[in-house]
Amino acid sequence: MTITIANTANTNTFEYWINRTNELAYHMTNAVLTSDSSGNNNITSGNSVLVGTFTANVISVGNSSVNTSFYSPNSTLKTSGKYFLNANGSWVETGGSKITSSIVSTGWTLLDTFSTTDYSAADYIISVNDSSNSKVLATKITLVQDGTSVYTTEYATVGSNTSFVVFNCNVNSGSVRLYVNTATVPLTVKLSRFTV
Repeated sequence: MTITIANTANTNTFEYWINRTNELAYHMTNAVLTSDSSGNNNITSGNSVLVGTFTANVISVGNSSVNTSFYSPNSTLKTSGKYFLNANGSWVETGGSKITSSIVSTGWTLLDTFSTTDYSAADYIISVNDSSNSKVLATKITLVQDGTSVYTTEYATVGSNTSFVVFNCNVNSGSVRLYVNTATVPLTVKLSRFTV
């Protein structure tokens, strides 16, 4: 951002000089990002503070050897509203996307889906409760996808009965999809998805 204030010469009137000073004061208050080294507001030397809104398509930060560019988060993150900026300039979901499904029919049921262009890998923590048959289960699924295929591993499975549900993942029409299959209903399935 460039702010231009007209030069003031010795030959300018006092009123002209006052007007330029007021312009400068206005821009310093409303437009310029400054550094505060006084220690006020717990600001350490060299840090900058912006009060208000700063808008940019891309922000680049760096020095002669390290540069990082920050971009807007993808549409999935914006929709969820649960994301933070990682140190490498990428956006990461916070706390996972929490999803609850009540399974009311047997067979395969879609639990979750995301675009293949949004993330390359995901980690699921899943809990299943079959309250009518006193069965509970918790498991983890890690997956990675290349746009056409998905590769998964299920691990850390614990519960009173670990065989009353089966999980499966696939890629279809540009989306990664997680399914559950059961022969007993109703079930309540809760999951959190962590993505990179």
